[in-house]
Amino acid sequence: MPMTLSRKEQSVVTREAVLDSAEHLFSKNGVSKTTLEKIAQHANVTRGAIYFHFRNKNELFAAMLDRAWQPVHESLSNCTKHEDVSVMCALREAVVTAIGTLRSDSRNRQVTDILLNKSEFIDENARVIHCVRSNAQLAISNIRQALQHGVQRGELSTALDVNVIAQLIHAQLSGTVHDVLRYPYLSPVDSCICAIEALFLLIGEKYSMYLADASPQYSCT
Repeated sequence: MPMTLSRKEQSVVTREAVLDSAEHLFSKNGVSKTTLEKIAQHANVTRGAIYFHFRNKNELFAAMLDRAWQPVHESLSNCTKHEDVSVMCALREAVVTAIGTLRSDSRNRQVTDILLNKSEFIDENARVIHCVRSNAQLAISNIRQALQHGVQRGELSTALDVNVIAQLIHAQLSGTVHDVLRYPYLSPVDSCICAIEALFLLIGEKYSMYLADASPQYSCT
């Protein structure tokens, strides 16, 4: 006998189904050509069910983006919580893992592909760029906090400008994501991870108080 879901559990199932359908249709047809009506039909729910969870397509888009990239933001945020490894090692691992998810996590890759290749930031979709900027700002803020924590713990030199280096690391991360999805044959994931390692090696050699932080953890031979 099938188990009956509670109202709360059914609400969660419906929300996930809507997000799954939006992700599929955005990827297949593009954001501008995908309506809430089409998403409702694909998810086999009413438009009212969609509006119960999301006020409009932009809010739905933002939730889809958050679902895919929240683990990355959490990983960056947790870099200040590791007591057994240095902040730079934790930060490097978080960034390398974020790049690796483009190969290992189909949802992350598909949502990021939608963001880069299936979205038009004009007309009614121009508001979508707000969540894109918020996503970048959150990543930069988490990286900046991790670097500041490293300085406070005495792991990084006080000469390190946390704002500049946070921007540098994020630029490398976002640029790598862009290149992997736009130019996969020119920018395979392994090569991009090696580039990330090289960046952290340079930062570590200049600002790290520990030699181990300057040693690459990924084989680039």
